[in-house]
Amino acid sequence: MRRSPAAWLRKRLLGRLLAALVPALVGAGVYLGALLGQWVAVEHLGLATLAVVGTAYAWLLVDRRWSLANLERGIDAEYRIGQVIDYALVPSHCAIAHGVVGIGGEGDIDHLVATPRALWVVETKVRAVPRRRFPAVLARIARNVHAVEAWAPGVPVRGCLALLEPFDGRRDYQADDGTPVRVHDETSLRDALRAEADGGGSVDAKLARRVWRLGRVPA
Repeated sequence: MRRSPAAWLRKRLLGRLLAALVPALVGAGVYLGALLGQWVAVEHLGLATLAVVGTAYAWLLVDRRWSLANLERGIDAEYRIGQVIDYALVPSHCAIAHGVVGIGGEGDIDHLVATPRALWVVETKVRAVPRRRFPAVLARIARNVHAVEAWAPGVPVRGCLALLEPFDGRRDYQADDGTPVRVHDETSLRDALRAEADGGGSVDAKLARRVWRLGRVPA
């Protein structure tokens, strides 16, 4: 499974922010102590100054190399190559899009998979969702299922919650509006999709092209 480009970008930017903030906060803390009249050794002030100046310099260097435009181009290249790989490995009668935005009823759709039998709306989690949050997750999947049904009228759409960790609990649930959602772990999802892909038939060529286009990051 490939990462959502938005999630990858958030992770990269957060890492940069934390790398810059830690030394800056240390230096700022030393200066704040001085402003409040607390005794601060001269060498500590020197270290604080070095921390702040060094952080600013490092940020400028990183920012020149990793500007937002460069990050976007890198994401675009990574994602498009991922699509090429997916297209090469998945049978021609199936189609996949990852990190789909624009047609979802709520947020993005982690994975949209077209098999010869149905369109799968796949929400991913690392592990089983806590009971208090589970209805909200089901409701989110249901809204995205309905959005995909409107996007592809007449095509069966299945809601799926996919867990990375092994799962041996109850599999079939319903959202509050009655939309069925099936819980899979990595193994059972692979087996279910493979069974549909190998069961004969093909996805409509026009629908397959529409799904593949959804997964592309705009240039």
